[in-house]
Amino acid sequence: MLNVVRHGTGTSLFHECKNCGLVIVTSEIEGHTYGVLNIKVLGLRGYSVDPIIKDFIAETAKERLARRKENWCKVRQS
Repeated sequence: MLNVVRHGTGTSLFHECKNCGLVIVTSEIEGHTYGVLNIKVLGLRGYSVDPIIKDFIAETAKERLARRKENWCKVRQS
């Protein structure tokens, strides 16, 4: 069961799987879709996640979209 919702600033869509907990987040930036995957739910062995909790609450929407464009993967659309 997939649930797609907007949170906070509304600049992205959270695609949440109610069965496995997988969360994929997408954002439309300058006519392109960018996305990121919550890797923690995959349970990969030997993979370490940055332990520092990030706080992006002070970002403007423009700053947030720029950070996503720089760090997220461009999603190929078919």
